[in-house]
Amino acid sequence: MIADDLFFIIEHLTILGLISIFIKFISGAEGNELKRKSIIGGSILLISILAVIYLF
Repeated sequence: MIADDLFFIIEHLTILGLISIFIKFISGAEGNELKRKSIIGGSILLISILAVIYLF
């Protein structure tokens, strides 16, 4: 059961990562905005990883 949840979380993380990369390419944003998006994406990823670790 935990493995299913873990797979579900990892699957969504990779999808979110791909979407954020896609958004960066589409927007071609200037340095500042790109940094801001990266920080938001990175913190979401970090929180998700910590949540996965906490499950174990």
